Amino acid sequence: MRGVELAALILASALITLDGTAATVALPAIAQGLEVPFSRLQWISNAPLLALAALLLPAGGLADSHGRGRLVRIGLLTFTAASATCALAPSYPVLIAGRVLQGAGGALVLPAALARLRAAFTEPEDRTRTFGVWAAWTGVAAAAGPLLGGVLVDLLSWRAVFVVSGSLSTGALILLGTSADPGHVRQRRAIPVREATAVALFLGATAYLLIEGGSAGWTSKRILFVALLVPLSLTMFAQGSGGVALFPRELLARRNCMAANGATLALYFGMFGLPFLLVLYTQQALKYSGTWAGAAVLPISVMLFLAEPFGRMTARIGTRRAIALGSIIAAAGVLWIAAGPHPLSFWTRIITGAALFGLGVSMAVSPLTHAAVAAVPEAHAGAASGLNHATVRASGLLAIALLGTVAGGSDAKGISPDGFRRAMWICGAIVGVGGLAGGLRVRDKEPGGLISD
Repeated sequence: MRGVELAALILASALITLDGTAATVALPAIAQGLEVPFSRLQWISNAPLLALAALLLPAGGLADSHGRGRLVRIGLLTFTAASATCALAPSYPVLIAGRVLQGAGGALVLPAALARLRAAFTEPEDRTRTFGVWAAWTGVAAAAGPLLGGVLVDLLSWRAVFVVSGSLSTGALILLGTSADPGHVRQRRAIPVREATAVALFLGATAYLLIEGGSAGWTSKRILFVALLVPLSLTMFAQGSGGVALFPRELLARRNCMAANGATLALYFGMFGLPFLLVLYTQQALKYSGTWAGAAVLPISVMLFLAEPFGRMTARIGTRRAIALGSIIAAAGVLWIAAGPHPLSFWTRIITGAALFGLGVSMAVSPLTHAAVAAVPEAHAGAASGLNHATVRASGLLAIALLGTVAGGSDAKGISPDGFRRAMWICGAIVGVGGLAGGLRVRDKEPGGLISD
């Protein structure tokens, strides 16, 4: 793989993370500029996550059947158009629509880019190292996002955040060029429309209930109607799409693939939930500027620079231990912040806890990605990548919906110190228990474990 192509694929993946972290910091400015209520801030964050979680699985199959390079290019074009829509949005409904379109573009990019990286490196250690580099540069984007978002908001406008996202997407498209997928045998598959629709309905309805249930009233007609969509979506999913699976059933039979996705669900609950809570707490409760709010979550991203050396270390200590230990350390960071009294000390509580959480995630992310994607045959790499990315975004969707509602309280006017503390305890428990349980199910000597590879 050429260096320019590798850079384009990494940039294409990283810019989606950058946009998400930068947009999170911009939420209070968006709320003020467009007169957005607190629950709508949750939707502005969750809109791309909902589209990503719903579309990543079919997009992974499309990458395997229609070409990974082609899917990346279409996704980047979509993301660029969506970013322009967000930058010019006159109201928050238009902004939310643009964010949904951003998620749709990202859904085409992420599984195709990761599957192409997976296919380009056949040796397990090289592949794990490459995933570490990919995660490290994703960390660069995650690190730049909060500070960039804060500076742009303080000096220019929240709209500038989306202008930068669209510009980077265009740059990645130019770098990628028209290169083909070397050595990839395409497998034609029909699109499982029923199952994909069922996933979208289930996630959307669940998020809606978590965000709107308290303020609208759990017995209101609107909430009861949405609640009916949950069993309806499960029934639709169980019925399937006439023999066309949303993802190959072989993925379910691969122990390490499913165990790694379980741990991913827990760890990324914290990766999305913790920055969301910290950014709102520091700006609404502590009255920090956007730049300082970005600095508060910066240690999480900076620690991801260690993902590549931790990826090399995994070859010595084993995938299972790396994931389990990383989960424990990450949970400790969240609980350290949760245990502090209001107002939280910036350095001893916020920065220290965020750094500890980031350290744990950086230890686990490379072996998690390897176990989830490399446990399946190369022909299903796109589908496995789509499942992994869908798990990440579904986790973020649920984290922001649940933790935002807990932190905001019943009046939903903004985050409260007591609500913030309750949400942090919930976040730490899910990260620790879920990450450890999933990590301990991984087996080093089965497919996806480094020893077996």
